[in-house]
Amino acid sequence: MKKSMLTLALVAGLSGCSTTATVPDKSSSLYYSALYNAQAKPVSSVLLEPKLLNADVVLVGEWHTHPGVHLFQAELFEQLSKSNKRTALSLEQFSRADQLTLNQYVKGEIGEQYLIDNTQAWPNYKSGYRALVELAKTNNRDVIAANAPKNIVTCIGRQGVSYLSKLDETQQSYIAAAIDTSPSDYKQRFMTSMHHGSPSQNENYYAAQVTWDETMGESIVNYLNNHKDIVSVIYPSLFEGADKILAEKYLSSGNGALIGIELKGGADAGRSFIDNLKLIYHVANIGDARTLAIHPASTTHSQLSADDQLKAGVTPGYVRLSVGIEHIDDIIADIDQALKA
Repeated sequence: MKKSMLTLALVAGLSGCSTTATVPDKSSSLYYSALYNAQAKPVSSVLLEPKLLNADVVLVGEWHTHPGVHLFQAELFEQLSKSNKRTALSLEQFSRADQLTLNQYVKGEIGEQYLIDNTQAWPNYKSGYRALVELAKTNNRDVIAANAPKNIVTCIGRQGVSYLSKLDETQQSYIAAAIDTSPSDYKQRFMTSMHHGSPSQNENYYAAQVTWDETMGESIVNYLNNHKDIVSVIYPSLFEGADKILAEKYLSSGNGALIGIELKGGADAGRSFIDNLKLIYHVANIGDARTLAIHPASTTHSQLSADDQLKAGVTPGYVRLSVGIEHIDDIIADIDQALKA
């Protein structure tokens, strides 16, 4: 798995009691942040960094209560969401047991207070993380409830990994399949940082920490494996550069109902997707009240050679959708089952 790490520089300051009016430097604000690449050069947008755009996972460390970090995270997620790649948000504060409730909120089926009251949302959710979740909700992005439930991790911290044998099947599904507490550099650094407690207690604390770490990591990997079929989405609101300028110029009244998706498995995946649709019609038309789908490489452009198809903008795994007036949940469900078939 490719990984990219962001270096976040934060400089915070507090104003004194001087009565002299001065223009504050940006770095004196608690909301100031600066982004640098691996070569220590400032980066104005993640969309200019190929390594980030091509990464499967972008990990962002944080100070949980620092407003500058949370502002940066929201800006970063917003920028990444503008790329054609499918983008999801993973949060530490929500456990796997919260996933259904979190899904309901993102779909608009429940209110925010119900979400907060019925999940492990942190006390500073509204001030620190609300913007991230609202961005995901507005842009129809998935939110992964990645962590292990706090009550299970607490018991592991007290009783050690032996506590895992006491969990029922449902509880076991809330934590990573394997919790590795064997010797490692990470474990050595963890133990060195523990200045209190007996060796056996610290061993249990380490098991609890690893349960958090490995469950979050596994949750992200599971999500990627379950959503790896779509390589990219082609839609005017996701365009960049010259294409974006043209879209804004000619589509001022809206971006329309045509959506393109590129499937990872190429032509075979495109044909299989079409064959397994149940609600969506396999028709070459567009602008219908019904949702329609076509795989150009095997139908409308099948008479062309592979090179000529590419020249015409038709890639092997490209599927065009013309979205109709069916309920959005039904359309998404049909696309999802066809991808999994």
